[in-house]
Amino acid sequence: MACQYKPAGNVPGEKPYLAGPACSKCPQASECRLNQCVVNLDLDVVLRAEGKQATISASTNMKGKQATTSATT
Repeated sequence: MACQYKPAGNVPGEKPYLAGPACSKCPQASECRLNQCVVNLDLDVVLRAEGKQATISASTNMKGKQATTSATT
């Protein structure tokens, strides 16, 4: 299996990160979680745009031990 993505990464001589405080350069439509920028996707808004409804339930253990999510449309 191979992943093709753009823009290309792993450029010799370049760091894969920017130095500075965590999440200091997050885009406006994102939030900081565990010192990383995370895009905020409102699934309900996305589904309404497609003429669907959703019921979403999620259970997350923030220590990474177990996380479950279920959605019905």
